[in-house]
Amino acid sequence: MKKKVITAIIMMGLFFGANAQVGINIPDGTVPKATLEIVGNSGVADGVLIPRITLTNLNNKSAYDGDRNGTLIFVTVAQSEVGTGKAVDIASTGFYYYDGPAGKWKSTSSASSGGSYGSFTPTLVTINLTTGQAIPPSGSGISFTLSNLWSVVAGISGANYFEFTAASNDATGYTIPFPEAALFKDRTIYIRNAGNGTYYFSDTSNMGITGLTNMSAIQLYSKPNSGDNCPCTWYSMGGRR
Repeated sequence: MKKKVITAIIMMGLFFGANAQVGINIPDGTVPKATLEIVGNSGVADGVLIPRITLTNLNNKSAYDGDRNGTLIFVTVAQSEVGTGKAVDIASTGFYYYDGPAGKWKSTSSASSGGSYGSFTPTLVTINLTTGQAIPPSGSGISFTLSNLWSVVAGISGANYFEFTAASNDATGYTIPFPEAALFKDRTIYIRNAGNGTYYFSDTSNMGITGLTNMSAIQLYSKPNSGDNCPCTWYSMGGRR
């Protein structure tokens, strides 16, 4: 068996060297239709297993640089794990690719914006509960109160990634309202606790989500109950509380 495997690898290498293409399970004499073409077999579990790695393991890897741009992995995230460094944006289990120019890992579901469940291009707004200021990507801070918080930030162009913070990054004593789905119709938003402690939601009837512990996040998608108009309902797209 070992000899057969070695022979197959050698033959694959010869074919690749001559044609710059590889075919697996394709009929004899057939030229692969791409750099790599794989034809499924009946009776077996077909597919490609992308490297699987825990978030803690990924945090400890420093080899990724511009030459690894486009690298694809599957990351598993346990309840207690928090992304750091190049993996700081990873909050839930799934497929991630390495963005060389940005120097960080990005979710494969973040490649587009709007119109599809759970996909968006992050536009960060930092919400400081101590100063009552929402800081958009550009321009000066915008004042808010807890009663109008979500209507204020929903009006910031492209805003969909909301990070909560407070004085000394301490969440103690702060309770925030849960966002209204109608304010974000057909949009995906990401809410993250960027500080210490737990931010509790004042309305605990929403999807069983009572709050966000330190460095945790949720991703939500708002969809009309019927047709194109609200009332709307939140759908959880992932995250860790």
